[in-house]
Amino acid sequence: MLLNAGFTDRADHRARQLVKGFREFIETHKDEIEALQILYSRPHRAGLRYSQVKDLLQAIKRPPLNADAQKLWDAFEQTEPDQQTAGVSFTAEQTQWLDAIKDHIASSLAIDSEDFSDIPFNQLGGLGRAYELFGDSLTSILEELNARLAA
Repeated sequence: MLLNAGFTDRADHRARQLVKGFREFIETHKDEIEALQILYSRPHRAGLRYSQVKDLLQAIKRPPLNADAQKLWDAFEQTEPDQQTAGVSFTAEQTQWLDAIKDHIASSLAIDSEDFSDIPFNQLGGLGRAYELFGDSLTSILEELNARLAA
């Protein structure tokens, strides 16, 4: 019989440690890893290349983090309250968009409205549909997602 399906205190502690370690890693290596240099520059859309993202991913996989992108996403989801826990609810279509945005950020490390002309966003209706679904809050949602990633 299942008594509890929530996170344990131990798992929560591990997730918080991973998030803390990731933030420390980013701060320590922001001048050494080219992808981080670009993300910390303004504007950060200055041409982040796949090879730079790949180098960053390899650095994250090595000690002291020994993590992969999915472990980091899981840790952030567990430790950072999302919009739904803050009392905001999303439709199924909005959730589909948010999942696509999350996947894009995981591979590209940033997102802005220009990305909505690319796959998979253009298959979901592009920038126009995103604005129909999220309205004026679209810009703040994208800014929050990018800020949380860079934090």
